[in-house]
Amino acid sequence: MKNDPGRAAVRRPIRHQPPRDVAWHLEAVGNYYRPGKWRLDENQLERMATLGWVRPNVDEPSPEWIESDPDFVPNFFLDAAAPVPFRRVAELAVATLRDVYRIHHPVMLEYTAFGRDSRIKVPTLGLLRRLQK
Repeated sequence: MKNDPGRAAVRRPIRHQPPRDVAWHLEAVGNYYRPGKWRLDENQLERMATLGWVRPNVDEPSPEWIESDPDFVPNFFLDAAAPVPFRRVAELAVATLRDVYRIHHPVMLEYTAFGRDSRIKVPTLGLLRRLQK
């Protein structure tokens, strides 16, 4: 599975990155970035909706969508207000990884963490750290 050329496009199923106007912003990769056999099927898309994710507004790569367009929303997302319900966020992440992306063990995960000016190491997380070039 690690040598599959399509795998590079699906390496980040869930991302936690707060924008300026919300306390916590979560994203889960949508079909725009998932090629061929990695695309979510209708059952997976329905499960995302059941879990409460806001659906992307684009599923297929298309010349009409320019990634710098502010209306370009290729991923599922949720915004949480303060105080952030971290228990709910954790439950949502686990359910999404398990039920939608079929990640059944932490050994199947890697992490990337970064700040404004540097990468952050989280050795106590217990996951492999993905090295970026």
